[in-house]
Amino acid sequence: MGSKTDTRLKLLDVAEDLALRKGFWSTSFMDICASANVNRGNFYYHFKTKKSLLESVIERKLAMVAQNLVEIDARTPDQKKRILAYIDGLREKADIYVNYGGPVGGLVIELAKRSPEHLAVLAKAFEKTLDWLETHLEPLT
Repeated sequence: MGSKTDTRLKLLDVAEDLALRKGFWSTSFMDICASANVNRGNFYYHFKTKKSLLESVIERKLAMVAQNLVEIDARTPDQKKRILAYIDGLREKADIYVNYGGPVGGLVIELAKRSPEHLAVLAKAFEKTLDWLETHLEPLT
């Protein structure tokens, strides 16, 4: 049997995927439970409210963006190649961006309509990326 951490991560993975494809507010707890093969009680053990789930999803999005940039920096010593590696990452996920607005963008659009208080927190992902790009482009100009 998996650990509590494994179950929580599985629920977050499924919630993020369903939110990307259906929208966060259109995804129910039951949708997530069914897709994750987790009972409702176990779900509520990890996430008491939809707001707590949303905050965990946002936290993971911010961590994902930061980790992606750290990984690019770690594996690519050349400034120009770092920018190209970032662009390659966007290309690899082009179908997600085109169909759903991307893992962060789609959620931003939805939060702007239904949960503006969380929008400012998620905007940090864009700010972090823009700061990173600016830092890497500046020496090239």
